[in-house]
Amino acid sequence: MGYKGNPWRAVTASVTGASHIRKWLREQNRERNSIGELENDTDDIKALNQDRVGVSLGTPVNTGKSSKMNPTVVAVSDGHGGAKYIRSGIGAGFAVLGACKVATLNLNLSNEMRGADIDQVVSHIKTRFLDAWFNDVDEYSQRHPFKEEELVALSESARKDLYANPRKAYGCTVLWVVGYDDMLISFQLGDGNIVLLYEDGRIESTNDLSIHEPGEETESLCTITSPHEIQHQIFRGNEKGLALPILVALSSDGLYKSYEHNDDFLRIPQICLAALKEKDFNHDLVESTIKDFLQVVTDKGAGDDTTLGIMYNLKRASSKTKSTQKQTKQTEKVAIQEAEDNGK
Repeated sequence: MGYKGNPWRAVTASVTGASHIRKWLREQNRERNSIGELENDTDDIKALNQDRVGVSLGTPVNTGKSSKMNPTVVAVSDGHGGAKYIRSGIGAGFAVLGACKVATLNLNLSNEMRGADIDQVVSHIKTRFLDAWFNDVDEYSQRHPFKEEELVALSESARKDLYANPRKAYGCTVLWVVGYDDMLISFQLGDGNIVLLYEDGRIESTNDLSIHEPGEETESLCTITSPHEIQHQIFRGNEKGLALPILVALSSDGLYKSYEHNDDFLRIPQICLAALKEKDFNHDLVESTIKDFLQVVTDKGAGDDTTLGIMYNLKRASSKTKSTQKQTKQTEKVAIQEAEDNGK
């Protein structure tokens, strides 16, 4: 869906992994010849997707003494999937819900973080987020005990393991960005990527890019023992928001794993900005474009669930400088073609 906030706005898209769809079709003794042939299976295919994405709007809040602005939040969570993590999609849903909910409870964060207690405030956010995820998962487990059909693929020892540690069934990674007028804060546990695009064309990733081998282990909310395991970075701007990126792209690891070269993956924010400008910031049209782009990526790439959350500053992203106009036109022309060429 597309969302509007101030000053940050957001668009999100997610597609089910092509490899998961192919496996599902094999189990039904069916063949997939084209995406169009699956239109009647939309709900079933969506259910295969273990990624979740969420947005919390930067809406005004009247605190009594003055009007403050809630931060805008974009969160992406990737459920592990597989036989052992039988409720990872639910766990991912709780993760994006918690990330969005906790951020809106910190209206005075921007002012506080100008002081000396920056580490304490960020630690507070991490702790509240983790507590929220634990509480949601534990409450859900109590209200919805494991059913036999969920456990049918598990060995006896694996079943005992889940009963001893129900949270394991909800295993997922999470990354989210909180956007204020003059500050961005990124949080991350596990794989996935956050890439920032600046007005001068600079591109930065919040983590070191390395090749993710299929099936490799990653940090997980179901095994975390301390909120300090959640990594964070703070990006500051001046009163006009300058020095902050104009666009931030958050993605599950299915996107990165579909590219052979880091440089190609790092052009994703430019592709997103091009889509926004080409569609005149119409979120419905942008979502459709990005979704088509992700479908090409998963079809030709790693085949995993692939999710993209985009947070951007509308005023600065829509500025019509000559350099950005030229770059945008060039990027628009090759965006989807790059996805087809660079996918493995």
